[in-house]
Amino acid sequence: MGGSLSCPAHDFLAARVQLDQDRLLALFPDVDARLVQQYLNAIPAVGRGEAAAGPIGQLTQRQRFYWLVAPRSTIIQTSSVHTGLSENPAATLEHLMRTMVGCAPRA
Repeated sequence: MGGSLSCPAHDFLAARVQLDQDRLLALFPDVDARLVQQYLNAIPAVGRGEAAAGPIGQLTQRQRFYWLVAPRSTIIQTSSVHTGLSENPAATLEHLMRTMVGCAPRA
């Protein structure tokens, strides 16, 4: 589970993911959870524009956002994009993760 938030006015793009491994294995007992986690780890790296994200990480912020919200596979799926306004996008992303995804803020 996770979320991403783009706020061009604040030059902000970030994505967060958290894998509920117990739930994943309950639904798909034969899945390679480590491999799923590796794919999920690429999502925040793309959001940050890291070189480790490969060519996608080098795209413009807007292009990376479109990549983050694009449908990808039967295991990792994105929901619809929703719009809104924020003066503090990092705090808004933490709030969304806590209230909509159920993840505690990062330490």
